[in-house]
Amino acid sequence: MKDLAVEVSNDKIIVGKAPEPVLIIDLKKQENRIIAEGLEIPYHKKVMLSPDLLCGKRHGVFLTALEYYYAHACGVARDMKIAAEYRERMDIVER
Repeated sequence: MKDLAVEVSNDKIIVGKAPEPVLIIDLKKQENRIIAEGLEIPYHKKVMLSPDLLCGKRHGVFLTALEYYYAHACGVARDMKIAAEYRERMDIVER
């Protein structure tokens, strides 16, 4: 995966940069979400990162974990877009 934009602030980690999907990880509440093409999609996968990764140790492992979650989130965003397009086509066909 190419260089991943990662921003860590307080209890949130923001992965990705628009216009690509953006994964927002809420470390406290685990109310994670994906922002893609103007839509906010709940991301129900629990993000597990150990305290040592969050404090800066093993940075490579931290980035690998974020790449995993981000790749999964991009797949969810892509699938939601395909589902929305399909629903749109079905609405047109039914009319």
